[in-house]
Amino acid sequence: MAAVAVAKVEKATTNSAAFSASSQAPVSAKSRSGSTPTSTSPTATISNAVANPITALTFRRNEVLAEPQAADLVLGLAREVVAVARAEGADLSEADVTALRDHYATMPAGTGTSMLYDRLAGRPLEHEYLTGAVVAAGERHDVPTPLNAAMLAMLRSM
Repeated sequence: MAAVAVAKVEKATTNSAAFSASSQAPVSAKSRSGSTPTSTSPTATISNAVANPITALTFRRNEVLAEPQAADLVLGLAREVVAVARAEGADLSEADVTALRDHYATMPAGTGTSMLYDRLAGRPLEHEYLTGAVVAAGERHDVPTPLNAAMLAMLRSM
């Protein structure tokens, strides 16, 4: 139980740091596989906060992120994440939102997110450390995050 609590604290610290970090900033938390990432890109930071809740809520793999009916939600969530990250001091822009959209259009079929796989396996979800971190940082900086807040409400209700 203590190991789970430590992992959650590490993950929360890493996600908070990712918002205020540039694309070259170190990331210290270990992944489920035990590997330790050494950096994160702006697209990866935004993508984690966008892709995980959508795939977990829809029970769909990453293809859903490139579908036309999801485009407005994907872009809206990404723009909120960028606005919050900028308020935290990150050097992100609309170009990073565009890069994310382009990334989703070229993802290999059949890939999924950690939150989707956790939901499929009946494990606890990490939404508080992803979507919850975006919403909390938005509140701290008076940056509106209505789409992320709605996603968080849905994730919390599961």
